[in-house]
Amino acid sequence: MATATTLVWRDDLLVVSLPATAATAEAFLRRPDNAAAIAAALAAAAGRPVRHAIRLAEAAAAEPPARRPPGASQAALVRAASERPLVAHARTLFDAVIRKVEPPRPPESGPAAGAVDAVAVGPSDPSTPESETSDG
Repeated sequence: MATATTLVWRDDLLVVSLPATAATAEAFLRRPDNAAAIAAALAAAAGRPVRHAIRLAEAAAAEPPARRPPGASQAALVRAASERPLVAHARTLFDAVIRKVEPPRPPESGPAAGAVDAVAVGPSDPSTPESETSDG
């Protein structure tokens, strides 16, 4: 399913841009029956006739899909996991075979990652020296 990348008013024309990979969606939306339905919906929403155009974004402007940086191969991850003592013990105990190893995740940041906030402990009234406070 393609989604519009931009909607622009140019004079009295609504220009809808679709990603460069949405050629099928563009062809579907340009069919006469679908174009008439879109025009009717726009007229109903605006209270007047609205011209519209559907176009594909240029291929050069389209962003390439995000690629993950190359990591260790699955075979290397299995070898590394099988060398760990706990994994070796579990394999022996359950007569198991390592089928798949997930690559390590980047460490999380923030309080949820186990970070401990420093807490200052002292008298509740900063003007009172510690020697004058009572323990009870």
